[in-house]
This record gives sequence, C-alpha cells and structure tokens, in this order.
Amino acid sequence: MTVKFGLNKLFSTSLLVCSFAAAWVCPAYAGKIVPTLINGKPVAAGTWEEVVYISSSGGSCTATIVGPRVIITAAHCASNNSNVTFNHGGKKYTAKITRSSLYPGKDHDVSLGLISEDIAGAKPKTIGG
Repeated sequence: MTVKFGLNKLFSTSLLVCSFAAAWVCPAYAGKIVPTLINGKPVAAGTWEEVVYISSSGGSCTATIVGPRVIITAAHCASNNSNVTFNHGGKKYTAKITRSSLYPGKDHDVSLGLISEDIAGAKPKTIGG
C-alpha cells in the first residue's frame, strides 16, 4: 500500500504535532510514556492519550495518532519503509514508516506511519485546522 499525502500542508502543521511529542519525558527504563511537565505544569494521567511511544530497530521516539490508522513522528526516528511498534489501549500495533521525500532537508524531519488496522479507542489529534 502506498501512502500519499500533501507534503507542503503536512510540513506546515508538523511542527505543532512534533512539539507535542517533544514535550513528553520518556524514561528509557520505563517502556511507556510517563508525562511529567509541559510548559512547567504537571500533566495529569490520561492527558495526551494520542501520543504514543514507538520503538524501531534504531531506537525509540514519540509519535502522535493523527488518524484511525496513521501516526506522525520525526523522520530521524526510523528509516523509510521500516516498521515501528507501539502500544495503545493495551494492544500492540505495527506501523510502516514513510519519510518525507525531502528529508533530511531543513524543516522536513517528518514521517507518517501507516497501520493495517484501526487503532482501537484512539482519539486522533487534529492537525492543520
């Protein structure tokens, strides 16, 4: 399956989503996202449930669920056409990564992950208005 998306629109909104993901503190030993502070304020449990902790053969990052079968993350988090895994609602999912064709160009550190099934119970984050 080929993932097609409007790169210009995606890039213009990706900074917003990536800032959400970057605002999380993810201890390497925890194996799950443990939010602590955003803008200097404590984050309550259950907040930002659309943010997931992804793992790939190259390491781990955060991603944001932006559709029933789509996550967005930084392109440096996984190679093009590689698979990442994450848990949501107690279930493990695998997403195939498609990097921006302009990466590693300036301001193009973004990729999408396509999942073969809907992410159960997900409330995707709206991006781009």
